[in-house]
Amino acid sequence: MTAVERHTLANGLQVLLCPLRNIATVSAWVFYRVGSRNELPGGTGLSHWVEHMTYKAAGRFGKGQIAREVSRRGGIWNGFTYYDWTAYFETLPAKDLDLSLEIERERMCAVHFDPAEVEAERTVILSEREGAENDPAFLLQEEVIAQALRVHPYRQPIVGWKEDLQRLSPADLERHYQRYYQPNNALLVLAGAFEPQQALQRAAEQLGFLPAGEIPPVPRIVEPPQRAERRVVLRLPGPTPILFLAFPAASAADPDWLPLLVLEALLGGARGLGMFRRGPGLYRTSRLYRALVETGLAVSAVCQAPVTLDPGLFTIQVTLRAERRPEEVEPVLLRELERVAEAPPPEEEIARAARQMRAQIAYGSESATALAGWLGLMEVVGRSDPPERLLEDLAQVRPEEVQRVAAACFAPERRSIGWFLPDRQKGAPGVAENGPVAVRHPGASGEGAGRLPALRADEIVRFVLPGRAVLLVRENHTHPVVAVQGYIRGGSLLDPPGKEGLCALTAQMLLRGTRRRNFRELHEDLEGVGAGIDFTAGPHAISFAGKALAQDLELLLDRLVEMLREPAFDEREWQRRKGEALTQLRHLEDDPDYLADWALREALFPEGHPYHRRPEGTLASVAAIERADLEAFHRDHISPQGLVIAVCGAVRPEQVEQMLGERLAGWEGTPAEEPPVPRVARPGQIREVRRFVPGKSQASLVWGVPGLARLDPDYYAALLANVILGELGMMGRLGETVRDIQGLAYGIRSVLEAGVGAGPWLVHAGVAPENTQPAREAIVRVIERFLAEGPSDEEMADARAYLVGQLALRLETNDGVAAALLRMERYGLGADYLERFPSLLEAIPPEEVRCTAARYLSPTEYVVAIALPGP
Repeated sequence: MTAVERHTLANGLQVLLCPLRNIATVSAWVFYRVGSRNELPGGTGLSHWVEHMTYKAAGRFGKGQIAREVSRRGGIWNGFTYYDWTAYFETLPAKDLDLSLEIERERMCAVHFDPAEVEAERTVILSEREGAENDPAFLLQEEVIAQALRVHPYRQPIVGWKEDLQRLSPADLERHYQRYYQPNNALLVLAGAFEPQQALQRAAEQLGFLPAGEIPPVPRIVEPPQRAERRVVLRLPGPTPILFLAFPAASAADPDWLPLLVLEALLGGARGLGMFRRGPGLYRTSRLYRALVETGLAVSAVCQAPVTLDPGLFTIQVTLRAERRPEEVEPVLLRELERVAEAPPPEEEIARAARQMRAQIAYGSESATALAGWLGLMEVVGRSDPPERLLEDLAQVRPEEVQRVAAACFAPERRSIGWFLPDRQKGAPGVAENGPVAVRHPGASGEGAGRLPALRADEIVRFVLPGRAVLLVRENHTHPVVAVQGYIRGGSLLDPPGKEGLCALTAQMLLRGTRRRNFRELHEDLEGVGAGIDFTAGPHAISFAGKALAQDLELLLDRLVEMLREPAFDEREWQRRKGEALTQLRHLEDDPDYLADWALREALFPEGHPYHRRPEGTLASVAAIERADLEAFHRDHISPQGLVIAVCGAVRPEQVEQMLGERLAGWEGTPAEEPPVPRVARPGQIREVRRFVPGKSQASLVWGVPGLARLDPDYYAALLANVILGELGMMGRLGETVRDIQGLAYGIRSVLEAGVGAGPWLVHAGVAPENTQPAREAIVRVIERFLAEGPSDEEMADARAYLVGQLALRLETNDGVAAALLRMERYGLGADYLERFPSLLEAIPPEEVRCTAARYLSPTEYVVAIALPGP
């Protein structure tokens, strides 16, 4: 049972403490009971904007300093706004807990709203909104939700209406902050390596002296009953039609919320139950997948139950195949909803949903960050149950309860239905969901890393299996879960000319049935116990990633090997997958980020170069692929000699070796011969490429030069340069200049793609169309200055600490460990690589970083690609 202590300080601040063993970090979260629910018409977006401003200046922490202080200790941070709450977190080495508490103290009492900074951030927030508007699904959601809720503030977009964002003042923001950022309106959650009484004392010392404020008014708006169906039709340029349905549904504290979660799992698959409802996709046995995706009507169907303080909306989003129309898909969808409302689902279907949710909760409890976020979320929406108690309650849900809730929720007069009808058949972004709005998603490129050697060489067991496959195992019994990841050498570089996308489609077809089991049987076996696996393809490998509860590992490994060795390539499944792939390509062709990125790559790498070709293919190349091509690719390029598998979690290495050895025995084949990846020179001039995408609000800008390979001697110096330029703190020097000082972009980042071959070194930014030239000039000035001056000693120290700290955080989870083992094997880094990583960084002096950057980056030789709104 997850041990959680509850306390309330003298000033009303609530505190949850969750000590964890076998972990070296602590995650500190503060939730404020304020979100878009607390905003009046004309003031939408206030809560989200205040969240942004808390990183500008908070007491002793000046502009950008919170991000820098956390990054230099190797931690991660973020902030989020939702309907009912605003939340912030820092995850740091356990010894740095006081820094988190100090940051949250200053955020709670000393945020400053300088008019100049507010104006700079206005551009950033408008850019964030415009980036979301590039997705037709976002716009459709916004329209339908505003129809489904007539009076309740959940109808308002969390980011705010553009008209409000253009007129809100510093005084508006400060009033909102002063009203809601009070200790007696907040919740502190700590999870990780600490002794509870000491942690409570430190929290009281840092936060307990802040004076309690006046309790903010609670919104008392009640949505009137819906008496008639409501409809919205949105026509804009885009790739494929979309259906979006919304139904009034229970709040998280309502007894009907548990049957609602089971209903969500039955219809769309069990989702992760943490803050972001994430986890392995367990949807292929769901009712809507079978009715809509298996039948070739749609490419995806996503259900989402509300996790809100007040009654919210149960939503369903269906992305149709390009050749389908809403009028033929909607009746099929509505019939499935009627079916679950008319008769109780079978006991076995309910039991499968419960098993899936049990697995999702176990997967979401592996890291301190995820667990603390989950505990805080449940507390602020009125459910104070630990994960184990929620599982017990879900297990008690009866089929009749699910039917009753479905009948009430899906009554015809309670539905609001939206259609997105594309004006032009181009392409569009993928599924959008009603999730929290974040100020920034932190993360590292390159290796990532940790403050201490959280994974020693003697903990890694390496086996050579039949057929010369390689198995890497790390035993860890902290949680009853297992991660399985791996790859087969080869990848899309092996696609024949004119049939680009073949490797990717072969990988996806491995999931579509074997000679022993058809698609449905295969995934009923896996998802029935909450296990899942997926295949992807990149230039140099087919990769896979799966998860299971430890007790179900043998089943997962058995089905994995069966998929690899005995795919059926069933003609009916192939035609269905081919149609989905063509629809997804149309989506991509409508995505400015994708178009700008590939316009740059195609300009940077000449025709005939392996990196000039798209792994997912094109509409023409995918249309040319036949079933025989899949069979030939599998026969010629997928064999045990190129196979590497990493298994991490609650396992015994020798048992894993036996399980896989028995299943791989007798499988023969030769490893794929990877074609060489020639280096390309810098372009010798400035080259600009433009693409135009109808119906968009924001432009996407990508700046780039040829980079280097992972095993190049320059790698570690380039890695440090990239962190300083585009990752450290609030997106590095680029973020400081382009976002913080000039307010030209919501997000900007640099990416060093150093893999088997020398990939590009890129800068990505989303900007308003009128700001593309200023943003491009600012990027070049940042690079010029870096090449002239090099990094400071402080930046070098911070970058090393950041990279080393990231490793410890990644190694908290079995997924992170498995990914690290695969990188070490792929590049021959050695079992002690993680222990040596800090010293490898320490050996790089600042001048070497500057000189390395100068060998690749250039202010006068680069490609810039811009995807703009256009006709």
